[in-house]
Amino acid sequence: MKKLLKIKHLTRLFLLLAFMLPLITGCSKGENTPRIQVSEEVQKLFDSGLFFSPEQSSYKIQFLSTQNWTVSLSGSSAGTDWITVTPMYGKEGIRVIEINAAKNTTPNERSAIVIITCVNVTKSLRVRQEGLLE
Repeated sequence: MKKLLKIKHLTRLFLLLAFMLPLITGCSKGENTPRIQVSEEVQKLFDSGLFFSPEQSSYKIQFLSTQNWTVSLSGSSAGTDWITVTPMYGKEGIRVIEINAAKNTTPNERSAIVIITCVNVTKSLRVRQEGLLE
């Protein structure tokens, strides 16, 4: 009788551990939590914006993404033909994108927003380029 009772307790304990183990390990890793992380210097750039002269210009930004990510562009009335970002998507890890602005031959300032998305997390960078002085 005592042996049967011991087996029941061991079975219950085993089932409880089998149920709890995925929950414990899943919560502790945190690897699947979508996140975009940048250095303090780059964060200041996201806070204040990136400003280009009228000349053709480029700037590289490094970030950490915990999952696959994409870049999209949102523009003003000038559109986004003047700005490119490469690459436009990638896998998790430490990555670098390059933002390129074509020469602005007009006197008008133009702007766009570069949006990095990792699942449901976004980071937006306002990019402005001054107009050519006549």
